[in-house]
Amino acid sequence: ACKNVLNRILHQPVSKLFWNSVEDLLLAENTHPLSLRTIHEKLEGNTYLSPLEFVLDMHQIFLNADAHRSKKILRSPAADFLLSEFESAVEEYSIFTSDISRHLHTLSRDFSIKPPPKADQDLNSNGHDLNKTDNANSSDEKIASIFSPGEPSIEGIHENLLLLKGHPFFLEAIFFIHSLKPETISLDNTTKLHLSLLDEEQIPIIHNKIAELIYAAARGKTSL
Repeated sequence: ACKNVLNRILHQPVSKLFWNSVEDLLLAENTHPLSLRTIHEKLEGNTYLSPLEFVLDMHQIFLNADAHRSKKILRSPAADFLLSEFESAVEEYSIFTSDISRHLHTLSRDFSIKPPPKADQDLNSNGHDLNKTDNANSSDEKIASIFSPGEPSIEGIHENLLLLKGHPFFLEAIFFIHSLKPETISLDNTTKLHLSLLDEEQIPIIHNKIAELIYAAARGKTSL
């Protein structure tokens, strides 16, 4: 099913802009340089452990669209078009169960974050439902005004992820967490991130990465 989805993308002429796009990225400013060729090779080599890894790699292609050299000005609108095609193909070829497919096209808005171990209740019951936008940043200035990095902790990661809600960097943060600890993401009736599964040594690494993303968002950036 993942191969069918990728083939749908590769049949679009604009996909050629992303086939060998790694060499055109400003690598010093992008931590996840990817190309469609790389994803194709990973699929052919059966190196993906789950469909979710494929989906996150594809989303990274779209996140990278603004990080290419300015001479490749077609890449940003091309990525918007391919993202729409990608979401349609995922639904058509049923990569996930119907429940997951229903949520995939709004991945950055529908993620729910399971609270730290000391708070057993669901986020919906303590006012931090990520499907609502009242805690989300409405502007870059708001991010800058309310963000304080603090000491690395699961609670801090949770709160700082809420600040990125609705910003393109939210998926970047999720991708980074997943790359360090894939089992933090569960796929049931909705897609959830279980921060309590993080290893102690991973917490400061993730904390610093999210702080970097928030500072970049406050400067008006949409890609690193």
